Amino acid sequence: MALFRSYRRAAIGKRPGFGLFTRILVVLIVLGALALTAVVFFRVKTVEVTGLQHYTPDQLIDASGVKIDSSLLLTKRGATEDKLMADFPYLESVSVSIKLPDKVLIEATECTPVAYIDDGGRRWVIDSRGKLLDCLPTTETAAGFAVKGISLKEPEVNTYFTSIDDDIITKESYDSVIKAARDYDFFADIDYVDMTTIADIRFELEGRFLVRLGLVDGLDYKMQTLTEMLKDLNERKSNIRGTIDLSDCVETRCGRFTEDLG
Repeated sequence: MALFRSYRRAAIGKRPGFGLFTRILVVLIVLGALALTAVVFFRVKTVEVTGLQHYTPDQLIDASGVKIDSSLLLTKRGATEDKLMADFPYLESVSVSIKLPDKVLIEATECTPVAYIDDGGRRWVIDSRGKLLDCLPTTETAAGFAVKGISLKEPEVNTYFTSIDDDIITKESYDSVIKAARDYDFFADIDYVDMTTIADIRFELEGRFLVRLGLVDGLDYKMQTLTEMLKDLNERKSNIRGTIDLSDCVETRCGRFTEDLG
């Protein structure tokens, strides 16, 4: 009898390990049940899209693959964002989020077309960062101003342009000129930018002034000088026309103006 009682006490002493396993199993079952409940009951009832101008909400919703009554918690946000960015060139950024209990929110920011490049018999629409947004016939009107003197290297919509001649210098020069034009609020007044010669970049302004920038070095000072010269010239004569040469104004500390008397 004593031996039997000792055996029972030893056996009972081993049960806590079995109890721990049971508790873990119960927790896993509960968590699984909660997850299943979430998948079953949290369903997509609304897909909301914000921030669009070029596209329609239905276009993004259809391409996203998010379906009404699909599981809200199984929505693949990262994969959906990647797909939308690949399918829609005018998108600058997109964010997909879940709003409990039943909404998927797609927040988009679109690129703004600021210029275009005519190359290879096509008109390539570009944004301020040089992203190729669209490819049109040259007979079709595009937003923004023309960028001349750039031969594109293997252009493809939804990529950033490179130039056949010297893609790094040309792209950096483009970025600098566009940033300066935006910072000094010249976008609306530029008719074209000519980058045929990187050392002699020039653009036409207001249909009245040919502005010679030269290199992009010292561009901030050149744009400040241009702003002051335009104010002075317009005060002097409202319809004055001519060439504003800023190519060496950083060294000379002044710009030169030659009036067009023709």
